[in-house]
Amino acid sequence: MTVTGGVATFVGLSDNTAQIISLEFSGDGLTAGPSTNITVIPAAAYQLVIQPAVSDGDGRYGVRTQPVVYELDQYGTSRRVTTAR
Repeated sequence: MTVTGGVATFVGLSDNTAQIISLEFSGDGLTAGPSTNITVIPAAAYQLVIQPAVSDGDGRYGVRTQPVVYELDQYGTSRRVTTAR
């Protein structure tokens, strides 16, 4: 971290989970404390994941519960896209 003119610059920070985070920081001559909230959003869809249906019968009448489709980003964050009907 470098501080110039009251502005701290950080190198190598990363967070790969889509969530709201804050940074806790401290240093000699600096006021310690948390940052304001930072919203980490999911990356673009990398692949689709289809969760198979779970049968609620004995198989004679077809599948009653339809599969669910999720988007998965390159960091493993999933987001439900839709339920097939």
